[in-house]
Amino acid sequence: MERRTNYLSRPYFQIKFTLILGVVASITSIIVGGICYLTVRKIYFQFINAHYNISHEQLQQLQNQITNTGIALALTLFVFSIALVIFGIFLTHRVAGPMTKMVLIMDRIMNGEKIEKVAFRKNDEFQDVAHKFTEFLEFQSHNHAQDPRKKEAS
Repeated sequence: MERRTNYLSRPYFQIKFTLILGVVASITSIIVGGICYLTVRKIYFQFINAHYNISHEQLQQLQNQITNTGIALALTLFVFSIALVIFGIFLTHRVAGPMTKMVLIMDRIMNGEKIEKVAFRKNDEFQDVAHKFTEFLEFQSHNHAQDPRKKEAS
């Protein structure tokens, strides 16, 4: 099988799916990350105020450290969301590629070309569809050869 380099074989489906995945990942990251950050910040400052007598300057340094930790958390979750979007493109490629190939094969059949076997790349989804379509082609070929009306027309 030839190796494809175009990962957007069905751009509308793939981009739509990937955007949905990205939006869900981003919203989840904002909610979970925000809750974690606010909870840790609250508990941290409650603990500091209850157990330590620190100056305003030291408290400001601690606030800056917590803010930097929150920024690091946000960046990590952003990178995670981007990774999910990239994963989504590869995942949809494994789904959309076989459907694109099936459409091309059906076009070739409608143009009179005889197709004997349909096969997808090893890691593609819907391998069962390729096998079933190959069985269908064999069935059609067998029935076409057996049809007495075809022999009379010749």
